[in-house]
Amino acid sequence: MKPAMNQGTPGAPLYAPGVERNLSLGKAVAVLRALAASSSPGSTAMQIARSTRLPRATVGRLLASLSDEGLVESPGPGQWVLGRELIWLGQAADSCRRLRELARPAVAELSRQTGESAMLGVMTGGRSEVILQIDPLRLITPTNWVGRQLGLHASAGGKLLLASLPPAELRDWLAGRDLPRYTSRTITDHDALATALRQVRRRGYAQTVDELEAGLSGIAVPVPDCEPALALGVSGPSARLGTSQRALAVTAAREAAARLRETLAVGPGGEGKPSHDAGDSRSRT
Repeated sequence: MKPAMNQGTPGAPLYAPGVERNLSLGKAVAVLRALAASSSPGSTAMQIARSTRLPRATVGRLLASLSDEGLVESPGPGQWVLGRELIWLGQAADSCRRLRELARPAVAELSRQTGESAMLGVMTGGRSEVILQIDPLRLITPTNWVGRQLGLHASAGGKLLLASLPPAELRDWLAGRDLPRYTSRTITDHDALATALRQVRRRGYAQTVDELEAGLSGIAVPVPDCEPALALGVSGPSARLGTSQRALAVTAAREAAARLRETLAVGPGGEGKPSHDAGDSRSRT
């Protein structure tokens, strides 16, 4: 029997599944997630109640309690947004902060060399997440993907992760899974995806062309010998990232990945390996 899954971290099992939960806390977290998912500058208690399916009175009490702790704020009458206290909590919980500091020079140089957005992704637990993105000084740049969950089958970093999985794990991941279609070029067939992943393994890099978003292309390469696995990528408008430009971006990304690997191995200034709070990125032995 499979363990229940953690709602905050997809794929992670619940801690101590036999222990009784505090339902009020779960409802408060649902309110925070509803505010985080809102596309408007503020949400009313009624809007939150609809999205969380909680009673309006319950939402009102939760908002008052969360406001007392600085976790939500009211910028105007009846409007609610996430509170600034969450910034401090998020920074304290950010295990990748040190890794971003160490990686920033390599990612910035990759963006400068290619003239496109460069990003660093962490691939672990069946997830690929962008933790650092540096954009060029251009009028047209891609969306900021930091912290967003991307379709693994449609993104360059996601394909890199899937291609690195052992065959049995990849079969488990694909089993009974629908692959969402984002554009007309998104790979949604399991056999076609398996063919694309074999190509990724053979080439040593992944690419996406109009598959995640029409008019958006990108490439991703692995950072050698890192745990958890890291990827460096370049993303930009398809009109600027044609076949030859993507090939140049792959070369630049591989050089940046080698420099980043060296930095992670010795730390800044050559003082030895960074501590485990550098995103837990260390060489395999």
